[in-house]
Amino acid sequence: MAVDVAEVVAELKATYTSGKTKSCEWRESQLKALIKMANDHEKDIIEALRSDLNKPEFEAFVHEISTVKSSCKLALKELRRWMVPEKAKTSSTTFPSSAEIVSEPLGVILIISTWNYPFLLSLDPVVGAIAAGNAVVLKPSDIAPATSSLLSKLLGEYMDSSAVKVVEGAVPETTALLEQKWDKIFYTGNGKVGRIVLAAAVKHLTPVILELGGKSPVVVDKNINLEVATRRIIGGKWASNCGQTCVSPDYVITTKAFASKLIDALISELEKFYGKEPLKSLDLSSIVNSSHFERLTKLMDDEKVFGKVVHGGQRNKTNLRIAPTILLDVPEDSLIMNEEIFGPLLPIMTVNKIEDSINVINAREKPLAAYLFTNDKKLMDEFVGSVSAGGLCINDTTLHLAESSLPFGGVGGSGMGSYHGKFSFDAFSHKKAVLKRSFAGDIAARYPPYTTRKLQLLKALLNGSILGILRALFGWCGYHQEFSPSLRPPFTDGVLGLGSGETSILSQLSSQGLIKKAMALCSSDKNGPGYLVLGDSLSNSPYITWRSLSNNHLELGPADILYEDNLLVSGLHFSLDSGTTYSYFSPAIYQAVLSQVKELASKAGTPVVDPYLSVCWKPLTSSDNFLESFGSLYLSITSDNTVYFQLAPVDYLAISPLDNVCLGILDSQELGPESENLNIIGDLPLQQRLVIYDYENQEISWGDADCSDLPVQLSSPDMHPVKKRKGESHKGNDISRLHMRKKRKQNFNSP
Repeated sequence: MAVDVAEVVAELKATYTSGKTKSCEWRESQLKALIKMANDHEKDIIEALRSDLNKPEFEAFVHEISTVKSSCKLALKELRRWMVPEKAKTSSTTFPSSAEIVSEPLGVILIISTWNYPFLLSLDPVVGAIAAGNAVVLKPSDIAPATSSLLSKLLGEYMDSSAVKVVEGAVPETTALLEQKWDKIFYTGNGKVGRIVLAAAVKHLTPVILELGGKSPVVVDKNINLEVATRRIIGGKWASNCGQTCVSPDYVITTKAFASKLIDALISELEKFYGKEPLKSLDLSSIVNSSHFERLTKLMDDEKVFGKVVHGGQRNKTNLRIAPTILLDVPEDSLIMNEEIFGPLLPIMTVNKIEDSINVINAREKPLAAYLFTNDKKLMDEFVGSVSAGGLCINDTTLHLAESSLPFGGVGGSGMGSYHGKFSFDAFSHKKAVLKRSFAGDIAARYPPYTTRKLQLLKALLNGSILGILRALFGWCGYHQEFSPSLRPPFTDGVLGLGSGETSILSQLSSQGLIKKAMALCSSDKNGPGYLVLGDSLSNSPYITWRSLSNNHLELGPADILYEDNLLVSGLHFSLDSGTTYSYFSPAIYQAVLSQVKELASKAGTPVVDPYLSVCWKPLTSSDNFLESFGSLYLSITSDNTVYFQLAPVDYLAISPLDNVCLGILDSQELGPESENLNIIGDLPLQQRLVIYDYENQEISWGDADCSDLPVQLSSPDMHPVKKRKGESHKGNDISRLHMRKKRKQNFNSP
């Protein structure tokens, strides 16, 4: 072994430790050097690729040289932006704080390349590793010796040799490299060697990216532009290194009725591209060596595919050439259908219905790529939703690799990890989490000695209520809706004054005669504004509904729950909380509402699993039609004269990001056993409603409002935004709720 691998690694580690590779200027200088190298030695690179693979100059330039240069140019353009720490949102748990994600280099990277695109697949990952600020060892493939030798020479001349090195050789050199401890290993090649690389990496807990391969299928539907489709299949198969490409079409699936048309079209286009004697064509690459030639010959000569060749089959062992070959209806247990072909052979399988192709694909290992040619949107959607592969391309082949905004990588047996564009930078970076806090906002409840009260406080905080945050920062509030009465602490009134104590800002200002002891809150949807007002109660306004509260905490009731005119539950006591996203009912009440909703939903949609909420339906037509099939729920408050709090369909049904319709009312047991008897009307129904708390009179009011329009004088009826009710004693109070909010998709945050 000519190179002392341990010495190479030690030098690179010293360079990285010095911090040299971390500067943006060093990274940019190395990327520019790669571009200059490719420009200065374009002819040498093309000649090396011709020597190794008999690769046409066109393919050498387009597929390899220009792609490497494009990767360098993109990294140079975007590098400084990629290096900027990414701002991250913080939660109530760490308030007050700020957070960011810092991309830092991993260290010293080993890149083991392959032979089929020996220039591109050696340098493309190097670009990402350098852009991320790492030191690199490149091990090119010995199966492409001319390109390997050229890379060793040129990188030594153009790159910083203290940080970027090339180690040539075969199995002994690769084995020696894998014995070293790396910060990441990037391997491109077959699954057999990939397992060896992974096993070596496990010894040092080294992360890996494995770019492997697999049998990439092409599904061809009828009623397509057949000429364009066949040209694109040929382009991804034979015009891409004679099928020696990890994402080349490996086999085709079409219907029995359409197979003959597809074969005729392929033969016609192949003759246009390579003539009637393709073995003499200068535009067709050779097989890389005699070993791979013999392997491909064995696939064709398998007795199970005897008589299945419908085009091609010619071969020239001396020149390592095999003509484009098409086979029809080869058996599933044949050799050619049980290993990646990686050559110019293309089997065609037939099915009765094109939809059956998805089951054929899914019965195999997950491929590196999968392709579909169709004009049927339903089939496209089913293909994208049902076929698991490293990447998909619709109505073309291999072209998704050219899009730098898409990650390239495998899944399952076709590999792990991805790169290309920004994904290359990320692949060789550690995403370091950074949280910054001041010395303010220290919460005593997080420290021993632990008490029941501290546990209750932290549960309230972690449940996501804005009021829980205020309790944590400023002390206990009297508004303890999260707890059953037996668990409520002594009543104070915290910072906002939501209770009967006299310690809040509201209480202090009120005691000095500066403001009334009242507050108003109005909130829009997630993208809209809102407002909080202290000291004005609208107590003289005829435009809103007022109700008396219980003495010690802000609850309404008793109330009946009705669906339209049907009584569901009686004796409900509930609170209004705009700090909780969804509404919560105690188990018995929740089940009564759930049964009613399920009965109605069965006529408008089908049950579906949705990650956002536990009870959801897929609408039969549209979410709008689904909502229109529901009526309102009413909370009929009967303590004085009867008034109603209306829950229109958009108040208790939420549209998820998956366009499912979900029940926005949850079982209070989800908040913990101490909340079993809790009933909350949360943020969903309170949006575009003004809620006013009057502590002097122990009353609460609500009314529909435009929360984007802060009134000049809340207590003046002609200036505030609250809409007049049709009447306080019947179920028309919350007018136009469906009209106001029907089109809005709800914000799915943690409740």
